[in-house]
Amino acid sequence: MTFPAEISTANYVEVHATMDEPLSELTICMDIRAHSATTGPFFSYAIPGRSNELTALGRHNADWYKVRFADDRFPLPIRVNTWHVLCVTWRSEGGDWAFYIDGRSVMSGSGLATGHLIGNNGAWILGQEQDSLRGGFSTNEAYRGDLARFNVWDYVLSSEEMDGFHGCSNGGNVIDWD
Repeated sequence: MTFPAEISTANYVEVHATMDEPLSELTICMDIRAHSATTGPFFSYAIPGRSNELTALGRHNADWYKVRFADDRFPLPIRVNTWHVLCVTWRSEGGDWAFYIDGRSVMSGSGLATGHLIGNNGAWILGQEQDSLRGGFSTNEAYRGDLARFNVWDYVLSSEEMDGFHGCSNGGNVIDWD
């Protein structure tokens, strides 16, 4: 799907998913092609009482994007007007996390939101940051670019499963783009 260069609070998509329990780990993968240097949020996930449970915002700086995830920022090699497969994994125990661009690990670490659980009964929004559950949208927080194959799993994908997503052979068990 394309989020146009002319920004608007109406340019977003809600993806429906049922999460019966909070998540102690996850993997999120998507195809992205940013159209401009300031792309805004690829997605946001809000729960009642917490508008920024998960947000991936892209901000261009030279040849790198700074992506915010769980209130931390990470420089990632995402080029404007180029398709990329972006995946992020996270596990509550130890706070282990990793970013993958185009099927290869580009950054990883630990201690990110250790012990936190991703709350259930929330709203997954593509293309806008939520300042309230399913709302509070701002033109300054609108994504400009293309986004496809947004998938979410309730576990950390193995390297073989990551290759399967990169090759279009598996979808998420929380959100399956197909």
